[in-house]
Amino acid sequence: MEILLIEPNAALSDAIRTRLIQESFDVVSVQTGTDALSLLDA
Repeated sequence: MEILLIEPNAALSDAIRTRLIQESFDVVSVQTGTDALSLLDA
């Protein structure tokens, strides 16, 4: 599995990576903190 994360906040990136692994997503591009939070809330 390959996951691409573009996010300056390392802790938030880790949270997203964990969530994506749990949801079995392959690739995602996150450009802003707002997008990252919306992903976590989805």
